[in-house]
Parts: sequence; structure tokens; C-alpha cells
Amino acid sequence: MKLATFRTIDGSIRVGIVHSDDRTVFDLSTGVTRVDGDPAAFANMLALMNEGNRALDIARETLARHAGDPALDHAIDNVDLLSPVPVPMSIRDFVAFPGHIHNAPKALRTLAAQLGIATPPPSNSPLSLDVPPPCTGGIRTTTKTKGTASR
Repeated sequence: MKLATFRTIDGSIRVGIVHSDDRTVFDLSTGVTRVDGDPAAFANMLALMNEGNRALDIARETLARHAGDPALDHAIDNVDLLSPVPVPMSIRDFVAFPGHIHNAPKALRTLAAQLGIATPPPSNSPLSLDVPPPCTGGIRTTTKTKGTASR
């Protein structure tokens, strides 16, 4: 089941299910009222996610009963697909962790090799990464020369 957040022609933002070979979006936000579902659970994607499996079961039942209803089905070309979760509760930036930064070049070289893309050999540059605490953000570079560090 492909869940989506979409904007209708009249500007309403709804939660739906993409179906019919990805050509149609079924309006769950409206359709759920036809199967005695709680409309608040389908007001947005976060509400649906918070309801969990119960909401997914209701979504499947609603689609099974009402797919093809012209009041609930929208051609994919007639709606604007939005970010599935337009306002996430949190965003995680895993690039800022030292281990990820340290291992990223090796992982990229491995991926490039698997894809058959030539890459330059690893650098022996004296450049290292000094990652500040998360509250300060950003990455500072440090150049090491003969046991000392300068910025």
C-alpha cells in the first residue's frame, strides 16, 4: 500500500492511497467517514502513523469498499503529490556523527567500484575532521603538522 499526502484541485490537503498502477490517488481523509472510521486519524500522515496498524486496516477496508468512487478517486495528474509527511516530528542528520564522516569516503569508493566508476586513490592529506558538539553545528577542519594542530 502506497500512502501519499496530496493537494486536490480545490487546494485541500488530504491523505490517500496511490493505486491502479500509480494512476489514481484514493482520498482516505474523506473516504474513511464512509466506513465509520475516525476522521481525525486520517487528518494528516502523522495522525495516521500515530494510529498504527488499526488505521492501516481501516485504510485497506476503505479502499476495498470504495475504490472507483469518482468522489474519492483522483487521477494522479490532477493532484499535487506532497511530501508524505509534510511536517515531520523530527529530522535526523546522521552526517554530523564522527563515525559516519570518517567512514563515508571508504563507503563511497566501495560503491563507485561496484558501479564501475573510476575514483582517485585515497588521499594522504594531513587534513582531519574535528567535529564540534552537536549544539554548535557545522564541521571545522584541522590541519596537523608535526604533532601540532592549527586552525
